Amino acid sequence: MAVYDKHTYLNEQREAYERWWDKLTKIVSRPPSQRYPAVEN
Repeated sequence: MAVYDKHTYLNEQREAYERWWDKLTKIVSRPPSQRYPAVEN
């Protein structure tokens, strides 16, 4: 069986992981909210 896709996609993976890391960092570094809308009626 021949393998035709020999590209490692390392640059693409690096960019995706960097974007994901930036997104997670923004989420966890936010100050906690004082309001809890899911609890309020």
